[in-house]
Amino acid sequence: MHKSRVLICAVSALAACGKTGGTGGGPAEKPGPVAPKTPSAKCGDAATTLAGLMAETPDPGAIETIKKECETALLSDAEAQCIADATRPLDVLRCPRALTPELTAVDKIIGTGPCRPVMLAMFLVENQQMARVPEDQQERASAIFGVVMKQLGKSCRNDSWGAEAMQCFTDTDPMHAMECSEKVPKAIQEKINARITAELQGGASAEDLGSYASTGVDACDHYLGVRSRLEKCETVPDATKKTLLGVVAPLEKPWRSLPEGAVAQAAATLGPVCEQASAQLEPLVEQVGCL
Repeated sequence: MHKSRVLICAVSALAACGKTGGTGGGPAEKPGPVAPKTPSAKCGDAATTLAGLMAETPDPGAIETIKKECETALLSDAEAQCIADATRPLDVLRCPRALTPELTAVDKIIGTGPCRPVMLAMFLVENQQMARVPEDQQERASAIFGVVMKQLGKSCRNDSWGAEAMQCFTDTDPMHAMECSEKVPKAIQEKINARITAELQGGASAEDLGSYASTGVDACDHYLGVRSRLEKCETVPDATKKTLLGVVAPLEKPWRSLPEGAVAQAAATLGPVCEQASAQLEPLVEQVGCL
């Protein structure tokens, strides 16, 4: 699988292998802005439904345990009712919050809020694809999906995917929801894939790269990726790195110290500056064997 097509290939794979299952419960409801102060009266119904989904003949003790979990977590009436209406465990994950240790473990991966349906869909893609990966490739495949999940979530939270795409993810069965990626603006799709590729090729996380992959301007993200490769290259003396970075310092100065979001707002002006910086630095980094 070519690294730059990781996200797109994952979507295509789901389209080919996920054509099973019904539509399940309704779209996830967003929890209210203020948490309830008392347990929901719907917790009993939620516990009965969920225990029935987890076991053919649920133990009354299991129902009571789930009910207490619901009450302790102070699920709202809407959150508890969503679980009560579920017809399969997957529907519970479509709700704003899940219950039981098994499902809340997934909660920690897919998160809550508007991006939850997106992350749930990608989580299902990962699980389907990992089941097909040979054992000796599992570690690498898991790392790739980790990068994809992180960059997808970051983009969903910070970029404007548009109401149509977000509603599609919310309304569509999670087994098929990654097909909604086609409704995400093309520029954002390209940005996500560029960020995934840069992180995989650079072997560094977005945190390690500082503002890298978060400027909102592809040319500047690319330049920061090249710069990071040089900075992390262990075979080049620090003095040489300083000299090479000095070549592009004048081209960095207009934008490297700008606050978050400011680079994207000035993309028309700063994009060409970043392209020029990459054109100067990339050959130098390649010459010293770090690219």
